[in-house]
Amino acid sequence: MSKALIYAVNTEAPTIAEGGSVPVGTVIHRFGCALRKAGNTIQAIGKGYFEGTVSATIAPTAAGTATITATKDGVAIPGAVGKATVATAGDNAVVSFPFAFRNYNECDTSMIAFVLSGATGVLNNLSIVVEKA
Repeated sequence: MSKALIYAVNTEAPTIAEGGSVPVGTVIHRFGCALRKAGNTIQAIGKGYFEGTVSATIAPTAAGTATITATKDGVAIPGAVGKATVATAGDNAVVSFPFAFRNYNECDTSMIAFVLSGATGVLNNLSIVVEKA
């Protein structure tokens, strides 16, 4: 049985403000109707479990901890947080984490977004894979 999948990357080096949305970039592969890109989010369509992985390289403008949180319809997904600390501005912080969530109804459409907190920085690379389990 085939699964719905989306794989998106961003290598355009956008600057993201603290509290800003991390742009998901360009869709490289997509299969099925349950996942699609919608602006800076991934749409998860239909009933079921979805799981994914985020990997990002960020160069913060100041020393500190860069945090990325996955959200579903504006609410943080429990445990879907990655953090990395840099000692010097401009050093690369590598943030990577898995996440999972559930849509309860056949007609549900959820918006999955990724939010940067704790830093302002340049997103040097982003890779997102989400699949319907």
